[in-house]
Amino acid sequence: MSQEMERLKKLLEHWIEHNSSHAQNYKEWAGKAQDDKRPNVAFELNQVAELTDKITHHFQRAKELLEERGK
Repeated sequence: MSQEMERLKKLLEHWIEHNSSHAQNYKEWAGKAQDDKRPNVAFELNQVAELTDKITHHFQRAKELLEERGK
């Protein structure tokens, strides 16, 4: 695997971890908003968390494909 692709693999790993952390944080704040009787805010934050999870999935898939090619 080229140096650039090794660097991309490291970036993907970082982005996966970073996004997962953000999604968890959004979900926690959605719960707090729900507890404070702000269901519309909670809904929006849960939507953001869901989209973030989808992005993370695509980062994971890109990493898998990169690793497959490297074999």
